[in-house]
Amino acid sequence: MRAVNPGTEIDWSSRFRQAPGLDFSEVLDGYLVYQEERDRLHYLNPTAAAILQMCDGSLAAADVAAVLATGFRLRTVPRDEVAGCLRKLLDEGLIATA
Repeated sequence: MRAVNPGTEIDWSSRFRQAPGLDFSEVLDGYLVYQEERDRLHYLNPTAAAILQMCDGSLAAADVAAVLATGFRLRTVPRDEVAGCLRKLLDEGLIATA
């Protein structure tokens, strides 16, 4: 898995996949994601968890942002927020480029 520096732009045509062996548990205010390979537990807010779950290789990053905009009825597509989340998920090894 490759890490992306915080200032690095996301290629909006890239597709991402979840790392293997992730175990999701819903908690009161978000999700816990256990990463068996690294024996790490991650806390994700509901939006970050939704982004992670959309990383199945079928959607380009731009599509993930558009789905969120539609789902939350936003006037603008949250490109910066989605890019930041994808960078963090990459850095944490939860996703990789498909």
